[in-house]
Amino acid sequence: MRRDIRVMLVEDDLYARDLMSLLLRRDWRTQVVAETGDLAAIPGLLAKTRVDVILLDTEYPTDPHWASHITETIPEKQLPIVMVTGTQPDLQTLQSLTQPSYSGYLLKNEIAYSLAWAVTLAAEGRWVITPRIEALADAAGFTFPRQPVVLDGRATVTSLTPRETEIARLAILFNLPRRDLADELTKSPATIFESVSQVYEKLGLWDILDGEVDPAEYFAGHELVLQHFKESLADIWPEGKGHKGRDKDTLAFHLLTIPEVR
Repeated sequence: MRRDIRVMLVEDDLYARDLMSLLLRRDWRTQVVAETGDLAAIPGLLAKTRVDVILLDTEYPTDPHWASHITETIPEKQLPIVMVTGTQPDLQTLQSLTQPSYSGYLLKNEIAYSLAWAVTLAAEGRWVITPRIEALADAAGFTFPRQPVVLDGRATVTSLTPRETEIARLAILFNLPRRDLADELTKSPATIFESVSQVYEKLGLWDILDGEVDPAEYFAGHELVLQHFKESLADIWPEGKGHKGRDKDTLAFHLLTIPEVR
């Protein structure tokens, strides 16, 4: 299991870059070491710091297919793993991703909050895509350099109500302090603490921390996740034993953001 996977974010949309950075920084496996919205800054940043994975946005107004030219701009031997992102599937971009450095093509609305899972799999040598990229490749007869893993981060915990889903987003994804969350939702702190606890219960967190459910059992049907993350399960679950475990928010984050994998 890779830890501290060093990531460079290349994204011209400040808001998208900040959310992607937040998700990667919240995950214990990934570390954001460089962020930029300037394509020309990449060589200089690579010269200054070690980078394991570049997350590279493909949709720049001045050059929609700039990502396909990265190996012309930067020598292949100087490139780490490169995963490209976009909002719409693009065949020209897909067909350009044949160099060894490329290891994934993600649509942002399909990977959603599961971004760190995609980065971790890519760092372990997998080629990672999302569902509409798979459909595009099938329609075009495109052959991936390696057998791809398809991730879908859009699935939600179906038992959560709309209000609980919002609380989960603010409390777990954004890690908003409970009293700030109470102010945001105009609820009493006691009500918010109870609501967050209910979210944890529906995520299965309490059962796992109390030892009533084995993580491997919880992730039944996610064999690939278990295969690649069994070390992390063994590592992070004991840290949060009991309801007062210090890392329960970390565990909840992983439960909330785990993607569908195939």
